Amino acid sequence: MSINPHKREALVRLHNRQKQHRQIFLRGVTLVEMVVVVSILGILMMIAVNFFNVGTRALIQAESNTEVAELLRGGLTTLEFDLKDMNEVVYANRERLDFYMDYSRHPNYKPNDDLDGDGVINQWDPDDDNDGWSGLRTAWDFLALPQGVAGTGWRQGMDIDDDDDNNDGFRDVLCRYSFNSSKKTLERQFSYDGGNGWTDASVVLRRLDEFSFHYAGRLNAPGIPPGTDGSLTGNPEDGTIDEAELDSLDGTPKSPNFVPLENFKERVGIGTIEYRLTIPPLLKTGKPTKAQGVVTPPLLGVKEKFQ
Repeated sequence: MSINPHKREALVRLHNRQKQHRQIFLRGVTLVEMVVVVSILGILMMIAVNFFNVGTRALIQAESNTEVAELLRGGLTTLEFDLKDMNEVVYANRERLDFYMDYSRHPNYKPNDDLDGDGVINQWDPDDDNDGWSGLRTAWDFLALPQGVAGTGWRQGMDIDDDDDNNDGFRDVLCRYSFNSSKKTLERQFSYDGGNGWTDASVVLRRLDEFSFHYAGRLNAPGIPPGTDGSLTGNPEDGTIDEAELDSLDGTPKSPNFVPLENFKERVGIGTIEYRLTIPPLLKTGKPTKAQGVVTPPLLGVKEKFQ
């Protein structure tokens, strides 16, 4: 039986290809081929690692930003709440600010008590100790006030002006904010009833590289003579009372720093407080976080102040 020549040729070609495939399989991989494969795999691994690192860095940076935001949020809320509660500045420089606050911030203040027995509880009473002027009081009432109280303006009046609501003869609440540069913290302390001591310092903000207070006055505010804007310092009128102009109110400018503002004529004109701070990056590759804010305490402009 003879085989078709065409089929025979096809079988021969198939047999030859199978032999070639077996030879390739048996001879293994050459060095050049191995180098090419390893190089390709290395490139793919580098791409994968870089992609993973970028994602990881982005996640870590996001967590770092969240941590900084949380760090600032609580502290700045406390700071601004206290600044809005101030009614008179006592001492002001770049790293320290002392100010009086209402009796409602005193640890002995009881909002639901009736200090003066007039039937109005303290939190709703505009004059807790009943030593201020109202339509219900007579001249005889004021003559009956103790001489020591009647002769000192800050010891009497409506609550907004009265710094001695518990009538012990001393200022009720003095608050101090100070930047501790060695500990990199912003700290808060209180002094009550004219005492010489201060409460233990509580940390309001931490991990601060920089912190500073800055001040400005308000045109036509109590204690600011007309024409102060630009007239005392030679600065052009810009509609605000800057630190240089506040510093000039007592006639003894401290140029070029302008602070501290501690003389009564200087500090009584302060109407706006600005804070500026810098927090270092939590990561080596991060950037410092800077923040600032401006607070205009509502009571500074309306409270009557006494030396």
